Amino acid sequence: MSLDRDNIHNENPTANKSSVAHHRGVKSLEFLPDNCHLLTLGADEQMYLWNIHTGQRLIVNYGLIPSDNMRVLTMACAQMKHDQHKSLVYVPCGKYIRIFDIFTGQRLTPLNGHLLPVSTCIYNRLTVELYSCSDDILVWGAVKKQQEDYELTLRKQQRGTTTTTQSLAQVLNRDQWSDDEDDDDNNN
Repeated sequence: MSLDRDNIHNENPTANKSSVAHHRGVKSLEFLPDNCHLLTLGADEQMYLWNIHTGQRLIVNYGLIPSDNMRVLTMACAQMKHDQHKSLVYVPCGKYIRIFDIFTGQRLTPLNGHLLPVSTCIYNRLTVELYSCSDDILVWGAVKKQQEDYELTLRKQQRGTTTTTQSLAQVLNRDQWSDDEDDDDNNN
């Protein structure tokens, strides 16, 4: 079997001898934690989601993902603890890390903190930490709490509850020392 970007309806995946996954080269491959899906990122600035059992490309719009002319990028996937059908992907994109809900394509607020373009994201499932690198390596240790908050937000949305919540990246990027100052400003 070969993955063909035009195989959306799974008509006959082996019929096309010149299958092409992306319009230009593939820069990254990442299996989802469910081991049934694969994400690919191409030099054509497109990210595709594939069903590995059928070879079918699933229709999810992630938008354009610029790769700053890097040859290879490493994405990282994380499955939500309480909802096995929800997964996030962390994608290097310039000096930022874009975060997407894999199955809906919803883009969350990007993580920032690197001074040069990010090339690699690695997710440690045991410690629930995200590692990213460019010229430096950053450890996003608070990912576990933020993922739990994101899941809680999704559950509340499913129940029709509207609340003001921060996105995963907003909490990760928050200056931890400013909490006391923010509380003081609100009390004055």
